[in-house]
Amino acid sequence: IKGVHLFAQAGESLSFWEIMNRARQRVEIALGFELAVTNADKSRDGFPEGELVLNPADKSAKITWMPNDRIIVISED
Repeated sequence: IKGVHLFAQAGESLSFWEIMNRARQRVEIALGFELAVTNADKSRDGFPEGELVLNPADKSAKITWMPNDRIIVISED
C-alpha cells in the first residue's frame, strides 16, 4: 500500500484507469485504493472512504485524490 502522492497530485481528478497507467509506468500493478476519511458521510466521488476498494467496478469514474489516500499495488518494494 503506497501513498497516492506517487501516482497523483493532491486535488487531481483521475480515474482508476489513469492510476493503473501511472502505476504501470512505475513497473507496478495497481489493484485498488483506500480513500482517506475527509467528511462526515464517509463517501467521496461515489466510493466509500476508509475502506479498501479492490478492483473497482467503475474504473472510469473520476476520483479527486487527496494527500492521505493510498493505492494498493504489487511492486518489488
